[in-house]
Amino acid sequence: MSRLSPYRGLGGRLQHDQATGWSGLPRSWSASLGRDDRDSVDCGVALVNVRTRIPRLSPSANRSPGPVVTIGLVGLAVLVFLSAQVNVALALVMIAGILLGGVVIVLGRIEYLLNLLMITALIEGLQVGPVTTGRVAAFGSLVAVLGMMALTDWRPVRTPFQLWIPSVLLLSWAVLSGLWSASTDAWLLGLAKMAVGVCVLVVTALTLRGPAVFTSMMRSYVVAASLICVPATLQVLQGKRAVGLGGGPNALATALVIAFLALAYLVRLRGFRRSRALLFCCGPLLIFGVVATGSRAGLLGLLFAGLLVAYDVAPKQNRGRVVFASALVMVVSLTGALSVSGLAAGRFDPAGAFEDRGAGRLVRWSVAIRQVEDAPLHGMGLLNFGTRAADLLAKEPGVSGYAITDESKPVHNQYLDFLVNLGIVGLALYLWTVGRAMMAVWLCPDDWSGPANTLIMQMFAVLSFLLFFGSAINNKHLWLLIGTSIAMHALPDRRP
Repeated sequence: MSRLSPYRGLGGRLQHDQATGWSGLPRSWSASLGRDDRDSVDCGVALVNVRTRIPRLSPSANRSPGPVVTIGLVGLAVLVFLSAQVNVALALVMIAGILLGGVVIVLGRIEYLLNLLMITALIEGLQVGPVTTGRVAAFGSLVAVLGMMALTDWRPVRTPFQLWIPSVLLLSWAVLSGLWSASTDAWLLGLAKMAVGVCVLVVTALTLRGPAVFTSMMRSYVVAASLICVPATLQVLQGKRAVGLGGGPNALATALVIAFLALAYLVRLRGFRRSRALLFCCGPLLIFGVVATGSRAGLLGLLFAGLLVAYDVAPKQNRGRVVFASALVMVVSLTGALSVSGLAAGRFDPAGAFEDRGAGRLVRWSVAIRQVEDAPLHGMGLLNFGTRAADLLAKEPGVSGYAITDESKPVHNQYLDFLVNLGIVGLALYLWTVGRAMMAVWLCPDDWSGPANTLIMQMFAVLSFLLFFGSAINNKHLWLLIGTSIAMHALPDRRP
């Protein structure tokens, strides 16, 4: 009898038959899998360590790369030149991204892109002038994917077209909003931000091949998030709100809450039994990191994430008791962390939260809602609320000086942000995009069912909650999850 070893991490089933050999792999990989490798392929969705030798992708022997490279380089040069005429910062980002993409193509390591995109969500604060890590990583990853398609045998994941429709319509509506935007500069800035998110979505949907790759990505992200907590702790000791290497305290808090969910996912996998002690050490670091940011929304998001994890792991007959006990433990742990950090009498003082009206959010929300009445259907135009926010807030009675600073320009509510800037149509398209992605996760194929599927749904739920208190149309976690929901429904490879 022949023995079959299935592996679902490459967008389809990989099998080894003692009589016929390997099937389900591209030809360029099949040749490198010998008889000794057949026992190296594990089975199941919790696969994290695959010892199979996967060669680096090399230029295809069936095509001449010369004309392709020439045309590509000329096209990129023209794109950079035109971008420089509009915005020098955009041209610099493109140049840096092209260099990054070139490095990935030369190394032939397309699988590193997803880890890179996840980690850059933690280091948004690293930048040289207008060139930020997030923008370079997003554009460079897209360049790498296109380059690998043109110069090698690598092909992207095939996915159903209908899963792309909501995102395409949302981006199209954002582009059309320039027709009625009062500020073209704000509209262009909004498109640039949304383009970063779209790049993350496209790269994820085209390169994510199975839950094994997703697990590897989560492992790298948890380790990086735990390391980021070290500079965050030092910043608290200096009497500052922790931002780590991120773009701001709220962004860092969101990233750490997502890392907390990923940590709970990794601890439950069989492949991480030997490293569970190390993973458990990351838990307190992530919790203290969220507290150190001084983010009230981050603290609530962490509590919500803890309850979701407790509900998932608890046995059905004792689920209520376990969730209640977990909530009690979380509250005690967070109270202790607040006391150690010295933030209990500052940012997290309930009286202070009411006094500053939620850091000015309540005032901004009320002003934004009144602006919706002027253009309820199509809105003011992408990011155009920010151009008038300071003037509108200055007319509000009793508004503190904090509420009319540059930090107050965003609405600080993702849903209200889409409503005021892109109208009812824009908000409906955004909700359709996220809802369709969650539905795709819920109806995922069998190889994705299990812990990975649960984690993605938990991340969607927590992000949806956190974005009620913040505006981030280029949030990498959100766009990466949407791209993951598309990649989960990969179609079989039709290549011979």
